[in-house]
Amino acid sequence: MIANIDALASMIPVSGELAPLTAHLDYLRDIAQPCIEISLLESVAPAPAASRFGGVPMVPAGFAWPAHAVGQYRFLGQVNFGDISSPSALPGAGMLSLFYAEDEDGACFWGDPDYVVAYYWDDPEQLAQFIGGDGDRVQHSVALDFNAGISIPRHYELRNDWPFEQYSEEADRVLSALSPFAADDYLLGYPSFDSLAACRTWGVEAKKIAGRGQILTISQCQ
Repeated sequence: MIANIDALASMIPVSGELAPLTAHLDYLRDIAQPCIEISLLESVAPAPAASRFGGVPMVPAGFAWPAHAVGQYRFLGQVNFGDISSPSALPGAGMLSLFYAEDEDGACFWGDPDYVVAYYWDDPEQLAQFIGGDGDRVQHSVALDFNAGISIPRHYELRNDWPFEQYSEEADRVLSALSPFAADDYLLGYPSFDSLAACRTWGVEAKKIAGRGQILTISQCQ
């Protein structure tokens, strides 16, 4: 991925596929937002308090496992903000814990309100791994890594000031050129979405963390 628009601009002379971006670099520089890209470290066994997908969540004493209308939430993962060294609008410490409303019968729809619920705790030192019979946990866990990046909208609907006509050939060329540089999993940045039924994108709002709406985007393709 790329850390800033200048890095993208430096690649244009050696890549014909990026040529459509030349006339719009100033616009892209104006609308680009910082983000923290998330990548999976499959070969790393994450510590209990580390940022990860899956495993057993770190929670405060007395934590009640969340439930939805047809069952219990499943633990998705956690982000320990102490693992993120890149400058950002995120706090320097704290734990974000995520749960989603999956069920074997398919009664839960990924687009439903509260399909994903988030908890934020200021002090990870006060947390411990959940112990109890309640809860639907994913035993396998994967460590997360974080790197600074930029977020640029990938869909027409996310901006109303594009410097070209929407759905035009030029628009298609520009958005296609940007597509390889768009992260699927990231903190901050623009929200994303996918219209394909086989793919889902979860946008989690955690206004307490950064004083803003969109804080985390996770894309899961079946």
